[in-house]
Amino acid sequence: MNPQHFTYKRALLSFMAILLIFLMVTDVMIVSNQRRQLVSEVKRHWQSELDRIGVFITESLLKHEYAAVENSLIQWVKESDDIVEIKATAPNNFVLMQYRSATPSPHIFSQEKKVLYGGKDLLALKVVRDFAPEETILRNLQLQLIAGSIVLIIILGMALWFSIRRMALRPLEMEIAERRHAEELLQRVKDELESKVQERTRELSDINENLLLEITERKKAESASKESEQKYRAILDNARDGILLADIENKKFYEGNKMISQMLGYSQDEIKDLGVSDIHPEEQLPYVIEQFNKQAKRETTMAKDIPVKRKDGSIFYADINSSPLTVDGKTYLVGIFRDITERKKAEEEIIKEKQKFESIVDKIGAGLLVLDSETRVIWANDLMQQWFGTIETIKGKYCYELLTVKNPREQCAALRVIESGKIEKGETFVNCMDGTKRFLQLTAAPIKDKDGRITQFIELVEDVTEIKNAEAALRLSE
Repeated sequence: MNPQHFTYKRALLSFMAILLIFLMVTDVMIVSNQRRQLVSEVKRHWQSELDRIGVFITESLLKHEYAAVENSLIQWVKESDDIVEIKATAPNNFVLMQYRSATPSPHIFSQEKKVLYGGKDLLALKVVRDFAPEETILRNLQLQLIAGSIVLIIILGMALWFSIRRMALRPLEMEIAERRHAEELLQRVKDELESKVQERTRELSDINENLLLEITERKKAESASKESEQKYRAILDNARDGILLADIENKKFYEGNKMISQMLGYSQDEIKDLGVSDIHPEEQLPYVIEQFNKQAKRETTMAKDIPVKRKDGSIFYADINSSPLTVDGKTYLVGIFRDITERKKAEEEIIKEKQKFESIVDKIGAGLLVLDSETRVIWANDLMQQWFGTIETIKGKYCYELLTVKNPREQCAALRVIESGKIEKGETFVNCMDGTKRFLQLTAAPIKDKDGRITQFIELVEDVTEIKNAEAALRLSE
């Protein structure tokens, strides 16, 4: 073989090897980038799925209908072919439901979701999904790219080799001119190759975008086909709380269940013609709209003590738990209305009873303290506040510090109750805020829970100064 031919051949093979490596690295980078985009899109899609199932099982969790929650999750697993594992855990770490596929996939990713109600954890969901179908598509795409690069290199190598052979057979005096011509030809081929690579990269990018769009649309179509209108309607109509779907943009109602229809006095068809401003008192609308916007932005989920206006103009109060939900590509705010009218009446009765109790306590002519389980002050009547300061200044102090008991173990009634478990007495001498000096008799009684543990103390503080002075005078006269 002519040494010059061997040199040309070796140079050509080296060049083609470098070029092949470059194209294969480019193909791998393109596929890796598409994989990241695909994984991100699929995870966003399934996070939306988790939010949706969380909304559907919230009602059952609030009613402690755990069997219904388990059935809903099992049905969801059966409808979703790519779920390989799911675990539902209650806040007390009790595993409500756990499922694991018999044939796990090497390509999986996990997602977690906490189901909340009023800021309280109801359930923790962990779902592991199969990413193998998408991984197979990307692997096939990568193989196609590499195969195309190899074919392109073979065609280009053959073309260059025949060109070099023709140059080598020409007379020696034309060698310099032929070499220049070959270099120019090689440069043109390089430019064309780079142009083709860029064009091919753009084509592959468009193909991958279309592929990702097709996968996303297919997932949406499959999800939409699996949603049962009958099941959705049954959940709404059987709910014990009122439920409304409101358009976040114009705040008009999209749909309501039977219970909200009963609560408001409107038919379900009439509700579709109403909006947020139609079911709340006009003077409360600014606050209601503010809460609506916060819930739409996920800044809060619970709006408490919201006044709601019925069709007849009467008012009732409700706690409204809301969160965004996407239906047919449009986002709505789902509001769950719980009538708290009876609870508010009960709270008002409790306040009245508390005021009555405080009025009675203030008239007994003695000081009264309520202590926690460690004998710290948590409440005092007016007389105690006249002697020792306002509740803000004495709250949290130990009773023997407040009453300046010199020997707490023997003279502090509350500490003695801890040891004996029954009513105990004690006494002390104090300097009051008004400058008076008083002898005080202390009587402490325990408050116990159902297990017999002391949770609080009630301590009666009686002024026995006159009695002590009379006893001292009597001893002097004797």
